[in-house]
Amino acid sequence: MFDRVALAGMGDEELISALTAATRGEAAMAARRLALVAEVTARQCEDEDDVIAHQVVDGWAFAKAQVGAACNLSPHAASTQMRIGVALRERLPRTAALFGSGAVSARVIGEITWRTHLVTDEDALALIDAAIAAEATEYGALSEAALIRAVDLWVEKFDPIAVIRSQAAAKDLYVEFDDRDDPNGVCSFWGRLRATDKQALQQRLNDLADTVCANDPRTVRERRADALGALGIVGPSLQRLACRCGDPGCAGSGKDPRSTAVNIYMLADQAPGSDARPAPDTGPEPTGEPGPEGPEPEPEPDAAERPAAQTPTPAESDPTPAVDPAAHVPFSSRPVGTVPGAGVGVMLDGGIIPAAMLADLIATGAKVRPLREVADLPTERQYRPSTALTAFVRMCS
Repeated sequence: MFDRVALAGMGDEELISALTAATRGEAAMAARRLALVAEVTARQCEDEDDVIAHQVVDGWAFAKAQVGAACNLSPHAASTQMRIGVALRERLPRTAALFGSGAVSARVIGEITWRTHLVTDEDALALIDAAIAAEATEYGALSEAALIRAVDLWVEKFDPIAVIRSQAAAKDLYVEFDDRDDPNGVCSFWGRLRATDKQALQQRLNDLADTVCANDPRTVRERRADALGALGIVGPSLQRLACRCGDPGCAGSGKDPRSTAVNIYMLADQAPGSDARPAPDTGPEPTGEPGPEGPEPEPEPDAAERPAAQTPTPAESDPTPAVDPAAHVPFSSRPVGTVPGAGVGVMLDGGIIPAAMLADLIATGAKVRPLREVADLPTERQYRPSTALTAFVRMCS
């Protein structure tokens, strides 16, 4: 069969003709084999009574064992072949005839039988079979996704139950956040959108992902995720994604709107301004980021127990009413080690922001706001607490 000398002696046209004939012959033989599989299945299942049907080894199981042994297949693979064979024999006769002529591949037949297996209306099934048989010879060159769409088109058109299923699915739209196994600093989200909404969102994210320069170190997937977050902060007016190439001359360099929407609260005498190294406005380096010198189990209002070095403290959104809370991501932080910059952030909902991510937020534009100790605040006699006292209470609680 693989005689290279004989094959090398064939002309180009003869070679292609032989390949075409072999392909059709392979499909025709596959159809013949599936017809035999369907006959084996029918002999074991058609005369099955209620007693046999409820036994551990029923007719289907017995036929599966026979087919698996004859075709050298696993039980699951044998069952799949039986399902395809029975569908061609009993449900899709026109498609089966086309398959028997070798005009359609086994791959296409497998997808057709699977995408139509929920159709129960006989009249609808006959219409679907006729429509698919009329164009199935064109399905071979389609991708898997395109093949599924081509078959589903006829199912949606003729099967009334399929229409009902589609209407029910269109109402089952949702977006969920957070998985218990998410690492600190990130969260999973998933959901279901209308196909038209998905197309618009996908195109928008792709367009934004392409606005950075060629030196941006992120992958396309990472840039798409960043673009989604930026859209949530800026909204539809967002025109470009902040570039992370590190080049000050890049048109896309500058503060990241996702970071500028974040407020990081820390004790007043531990803010970056008290250190000789100021926190940079841009860039990946966390130079000037506050860092603890010793661990502190819980943030205490007692100033005597505060570490001398800079230590991030609990944080929240700016209590000033002018701040839009929808675009305001609050943070708090506490010391976790003796290395400068080792503080981590703690969000008001308890989420942990790792030190590296906290440093990146500061470097790309997050606002660092001082938080005064309650002992340093003046006595207040008014009914409403001051902004400073409100911030302290929110951070500590």
